[in-house]
Amino acid sequence: MKQDVIKLDESFYKNTLTFTTTAQMQAFLALLKPLGVNYFTFDANYFDGAHIRLTTHPDWIAHYYKQRLFDLAIFEHNLDHFLDGYLLWQWLNPFPIYTEARSFNIDNGLTIIRKGQHRINYYHFGFEKHIQLSDSSLVSRIEALDKFIYHFHYKARHLIQRAETGKILLKPENHDNRRFTENFDKIKQLNQNNRLFYGKSATENCYITKAELNVAYLLSCGYSMKQVAHKLSLSQRTIEVHIRNMKHRLKCNNLFELGVIISQEQFLQQSS
Repeated sequence: MKQDVIKLDESFYKNTLTFTTTAQMQAFLALLKPLGVNYFTFDANYFDGAHIRLTTHPDWIAHYYKQRLFDLAIFEHNLDHFLDGYLLWQWLNPFPIYTEARSFNIDNGLTIIRKGQHRINYYHFGFEKHIQLSDSSLVSRIEALDKFIYHFHYKARHLIQRAETGKILLKPENHDNRRFTENFDKIKQLNQNNRLFYGKSATENCYITKAELNVAYLLSCGYSMKQVAHKLSLSQRTIEVHIRNMKHRLKCNNLFELGVIISQEQFLQQSS
């Protein structure tokens, strides 16, 4: 069934589920507060161009639509380029969306990406401006945030189903496509510089980051997780997250299997 293009008029901001479910979404912040999170938005972007969006901060999202920031948003375009993973917002600081979000007290967060058959789910978690966290501190929260995501999908399943019956499809404006392309190229280059792919193709999500490779190498040398954490100036929790992510992507059941794959030295830097 063909999706109708939505007009960004008064009715959109008054009746769209994005703006009428604030109370339900803000209830989830109680679970995120121990992690220091004060902002959460769930985006599902479909490969047909439509999307759904549920948020704890409707004022910011209204500004996002009114200023047509979605025309420049990294996550709204070129969905085929994204794999499961995460992006730290400080990597995106030069981009207009993240500089404008600061005026709504949204800063220093991360986005977890989960790719499905028909859509990509983005889970945006933000912290208050005065809370400055290092990369390792943010990464160490990913395991807990993953658990929250499972809980969210269960508790909000009916809400998500309602949103899916009224998916949002917007007509793109003629804008400076060069500006978007430059932004996306920066992210693409960032991913290429920090990922090493197992085998000849990244399509199966078989990669590890250079930081993860450092962890794997030290473990293969016989160091304990505590010793690895000390050598890399990271928390032991962060080392555990790195190991879990490697085992998940490379489909390993234990550290022995992971060590075998790492020792084969078949990781290649993607050059495309």
